[in-house]
Amino acid sequence: MERTGQERLRLHDLIWWYARLLADAEKTGAERREARHRLLRWYAASADAAARSLYPQILRLDVEPLDEQARPETFEGPQQAAEWFDAEHLDLVKLIEKEAAGSEPCPVVWILADTLRGYFWLRRHADTWVGVAGAALRAAREAGDVRGQAAAHQSLGLATFTRGDLELSRGHFERAIELARRIGWGVCESVALSNLAGVSADLGLLSQAAEYYDQSITLDRSLQRTPHQPLQGLSEVLYGMGRLREAERLCRRALALSRKISAPDSIARIGTTLALISVDLGELETAHDLATASRKGFQDIGNLAGEAEAVCALAMIAAEGGNGLAALRSGLLACRLSRKANRPRLKLDAMLVMGHARYQLAQYERAYEHFRIARRTAEEIGYLKGRTMALLGLGVCAARFGRPLEALCHAGAALALAQESQLRLLEGQAQSVIALAHASRGDLAGAGRAGRQAEAIHRATGYRPVHSPYAGPVGGGLDAAERSEVFRTWQATADLDADLDADLDAGLDADAEAEPERQPLA
Repeated sequence: MERTGQERLRLHDLIWWYARLLADAEKTGAERREARHRLLRWYAASADAAARSLYPQILRLDVEPLDEQARPETFEGPQQAAEWFDAEHLDLVKLIEKEAAGSEPCPVVWILADTLRGYFWLRRHADTWVGVAGAALRAAREAGDVRGQAAAHQSLGLATFTRGDLELSRGHFERAIELARRIGWGVCESVALSNLAGVSADLGLLSQAAEYYDQSITLDRSLQRTPHQPLQGLSEVLYGMGRLREAERLCRRALALSRKISAPDSIARIGTTLALISVDLGELETAHDLATASRKGFQDIGNLAGEAEAVCALAMIAAEGGNGLAALRSGLLACRLSRKANRPRLKLDAMLVMGHARYQLAQYERAYEHFRIARRTAEEIGYLKGRTMALLGLGVCAARFGRPLEALCHAGAALALAQESQLRLLEGQAQSVIALAHASRGDLAGAGRAGRQAEAIHRATGYRPVHSPYAGPVGGGLDAAERSEVFRTWQATADLDADLDADLDAGLDADAEAEPERQPLA
């Protein structure tokens, strides 16, 4: 035996092959197949127990109960469950792929694959996830199991969403809804509607997203269910629409429901959303407490992508509070985490917060570069809100270093996207950038008009910026005191810049080198 970890042993290769030869010689094909199916059923029961501890909120296919003498693993808490999945998931993947490739795959194949969906969502092993879900879908199709097919499409929808392929993700969720309706599986239909709403929101279709969430909530009510996911998703849509207090109330209700079922990932995720809402309401201390708690929650269960999102929120909170150095430190950490998590959306978020950190330090040229990378990433994955936010950053930076026409071009494009998608908060911010651009070119009348529109939107939404670049119009250019402050912050951030150059220029920032000379957007 060879030790592969604490309390874990494996057979030496020669002993394993000898055992395999004995099994082939002494057991019939049917006996070997039954033994393999018993192993699969034990793993499915153990994975189900881990899932109940780690992500109880996620819908899963029912697992067949084991015989009394075959006891599955038990877990004292979500951290222990996460550690079990970390240790076992590669073997589970191999078992699923091998069984799915057989002539008569056991139904446990797609059940076990579906149970792993929540684990893959936490760890974001997207390529492995797509392979496992695809194998499950093929096996369920061959067996004519419609429920298994619907579950596999749910999994593939989430996996492709994680990889940034929004259109493919939408197709999988639509197929899951169709299959669920065919067999009257209302819970699956509701979950797929909620997931489809999330994809629609990222595509900038907020009204459609709100409609899907409403259908999910109505269906849940008919099924006498009150899951938190559609409430959380709807709160994010309302947040994007600028209905901040409504979004906050829904978010707190979703948080209470997730705490009721002890769903650690959901508790942390909703906390991050609440933190961002609190930032825009001007409640920075509340936002910091929420984001800090969310980060710890994600760390406890090993959710790297979630931790990156929480750190991005902490960076934005620091930037909004005027603390550029703290924002830069958190932004740098967010960049490193986003690279490890290997998710395009996280790369985009990290570049946005780095842009805001640089802006607070009056390092407008470097801020511009971060926003430019964010814009390109948003365009690649079709994330409309991210593209709008990047355009706003480009606009406010261009205005600051004396290119008002380019600033107007970026801000005008952002305004059009925001109005098209009902992103009311971003619409107000775009008007603020337009006002800044007009002011920097001496057009006080134009600045006044745009500034008044921005203020009207800010009042209507409840947006209360503190040190945001979108707070309102200010004079263009830098006076002597501001130039002195720029010099001081460049010195103060010298060490951080060295880290950033070494760590990011070879990765995230190197993306900029592949682009042609920057041009104002048309």
